[in-house]
Amino acid sequence: MFADTVVAWVNLVLLAGVMLTESIAIIHCALQRPDAFPAIGAMSKGTWLAVLFGTLLFTALFFWYVPWLGLLAVVAPTVYLVDIRPSIRDIGSTSW
Repeated sequence: MFADTVVAWVNLVLLAGVMLTESIAIIHCALQRPDAFPAIGAMSKGTWLAVLFGTLLFTALFFWYVPWLGLLAVVAPTVYLVDIRPSIRDIGSTSW
């Protein structure tokens, strides 16, 4: 059916976007100095990496079974990219 094909393609595009966002957050976090995180009052670098890897794993495992539940995993990388990344950039750490 045409509708099923459209839904499958939309889900595939959403999955690619979510996993790209998670991957960018992981790469950025991995390239930062560990002392930058406590300096801005955030969780440690190791904790952020664990959370971000967890969201990537969660998305990979659950997206095809329950798509809306897999999309919830984009919250942590978005918080990292919108809140933590600019704060780290402002203190003079490695920036993108």
